[in-house]
Amino acid sequence: MSVAPRAGAADATLMFVHGGGFVVGSPGAYRGAVASLLARAPGVRAVVPRYALAPERELPAAVADVAATYEWLAARGPVAVAADSAGCYLALRALERSSIPPAGVLCWSPFLRHHPRLDGPRRPLDDGDSDFLDARAVDVVGAAAHPEDDRAHDEAHARTLAGPPSSTPLKIVAGAAELLRGDAEALAAAAPHASLDVVDEMFHDFMLFPRFVREGEEALDESGAFVAACLAAT
Repeated sequence: MSVAPRAGAADATLMFVHGGGFVVGSPGAYRGAVASLLARAPGVRAVVPRYALAPERELPAAVADVAATYEWLAARGPVAVAADSAGCYLALRALERSSIPPAGVLCWSPFLRHHPRLDGPRRPLDDGDSDFLDARAVDVVGAAAHPEDDRAHDEAHARTLAGPPSSTPLKIVAGAAELLRGDAEALAAAAPHASLDVVDEMFHDFMLFPRFVREGEEALDESGAFVAACLAAT
């Protein structure tokens, strides 16, 4: 799916990889969120790739789908990459396979640690009512997407927390009250050019709900400015 500016020509491209725990979600479901982001990044068009979902297909197939879209776009000009939740994992895996670095990477509430053997069970939050995600459910969803015996996949999964190429600007946004906050913090600690915004009292993917929380609107403003600046620099 592609989204273009309402007025004027687009001269830069954003690839947005949607979340959904690898098992649900579609480009069409993210049309509004992507349009809201583009409204804050003038002159930018967006492409939202469709990728294979688990459990019918495992993660290597989804990574290949996202990587193919990125390679096609990057061969035609600079591309910034944005994603939310599980989409952040797919985006980082796809970028690791490419020899063409992106203009910048934006990660909203990244879901990165979900391998049933390499990551182990996720610990629930001390305050069980802080986020709508459930630790047990997150583990089950993640496990459903991973191949049972694939050494190359396991090695690539272990490298995900290293982030995009070292010279690539990386902006990470997460909620202080979300179950996956630790994933965002681990990515920020490992990636040399990362900035991390942890927003007080916010839940998973709060950026998708700007009509309901002021912090979502502010995150969109800052995210759009980041995307625009990365693409302008190229």
